[in-house]
Amino acid sequence: MVVKVQGNIITGACNGLLCNTGEFSFAILGNSFCNTVLSDYAINSHEHIQVETLYLLIMLKELGKEYKIDQNVLSKYFNIDCKKKKCKSNLNYLSIVVLLFYIENKVRYNDLKDILKEYIIEKFKRVRRENKGKITELTLLLFDSIVCPYLEINYRKSLLDLYGVDDENIKVDIIEKRKYWFTKWSEFNFSKELEAKRSEEVY
Repeated sequence: MVVKVQGNIITGACNGLLCNTGEFSFAILGNSFCNTVLSDYAINSHEHIQVETLYLLIMLKELGKEYKIDQNVLSKYFNIDCKKKKCKSNLNYLSIVVLLFYIENKVRYNDLKDILKEYIIEKFKRVRRENKGKITELTLLLFDSIVCPYLEINYRKSLLDLYGVDDENIKVDIIEKRKYWFTKWSEFNFSKELEAKRSEEVY
């Protein structure tokens, strides 16, 4: 298997379906192979999740349900203990957003999603209210979370509570201000996004 995304390359060996979409191409055997890839990466990636495999998750999502990763494999890769219902390692903004983007509202990932939602709340709570706005990662995570269609509206409002936003009308105004902020949660086409990114590059 070969995956190339803006210079990031993941390599592996398999015989299977060859897919070509815009700027990336990869050969993949199927669901079992995808699960094996992430399982192998999980062994040494608990502290620093590799960006290349996050790209892989984004691309696998476009292949459809036949290539969905097993919840146990995803949990292991992100070092999340579904039995104890907790994240065993720190998840950064990119990891959280990609995982939310991948699992969507799929019932098969309900346990994982519940743990992730609780982790997001705790991540905000660890920082004093007056300091939250000074941390870029939390700002990115807040704005992406409050417009994420895979999070319930009341949950999104609860995130604004942590920033001292108590008025319900103001909460709604903030949430409905824009459809997307830093992550395009829906209507996403990986090849088109890469092409748009390339057209913005300055030579």
